Amino acid sequence: MFNSKIIKYENNKNNFQSRKQYENCIFNMLKVKKIVKVKKDLYALINPLTNNIYANKYEIASSISESSYVSYHSALEYYGLTNQVFTNITVSSLSRFRDFEYEGINYSLKLTNDDFMVKKVDEIRITSLEKTIIDCIDRIDLAGGIEELLEALDLLEYVDEEELIKALEHYNKKILFRKTGYLLSFYKEEFNLTNKLFDLCAKYVNSNKFYFLEDEYSDLKIDKKWNLFVPNNLFSLKDGGLVDELY
Repeated sequence: MFNSKIIKYENNKNNFQSRKQYENCIFNMLKVKKIVKVKKDLYALINPLTNNIYANKYEIASSISESSYVSYHSALEYYGLTNQVFTNITVSSLSRFRDFEYEGINYSLKLTNDDFMVKKVDEIRITSLEKTIIDCIDRIDLAGGIEELLEALDLLEYVDEEELIKALEHYNKKILFRKTGYLLSFYKEEFNLTNKLFDLCAKYVNSNKFYFLEDEYSDLKIDKKWNLFVPNNLFSLKDGGLVDELY
């Protein structure tokens, strides 16, 4: 009757004569343990061979609302760019839902106003790699912190410059251009980035000074090219400050 790993009324209402008939079916399937309740009106099929659900956490996140998708550190994790697996998954959505926990994973809402550069991979909706990088530079806190972001960039083998530019231009935030130019300048050769990206970012440098990170870091200097207050030794922040400056 249900052909997907995740079951919601909106996706199955054409198969039933009424909401009541659907709810009776759900009740009966719960009773015989063919499905499990993840949250209100969100159920998952159980694999009878393992007694675990078929769906993974990314598929669950993508099914919470009609517009929900995986983003920020959770997207980095999906792309294999993290050393740590968090118990929290960030779910961007155009509509609100209450944060919830299922099987030790916290599903946390990041309300957004668009789903630009969101792609669908099988049953997973997720920000593109390039959009993920720009999102994480914009909200380093949602990237898991600067240490996690630096680790992700170190693990990254390829990035499409034009897609980075597309994401930057979509946001059109002056400080984000500057922060991106500063951080990615350390990876220019590794990612084969050209002056097109950096010249674009440099257009938004003015006399106003901003912090690259929150000013919790006391050992700061001014980067004159980007007019940003930056850590005096950025890459020493990796691994809790145990890594020597690499650049």
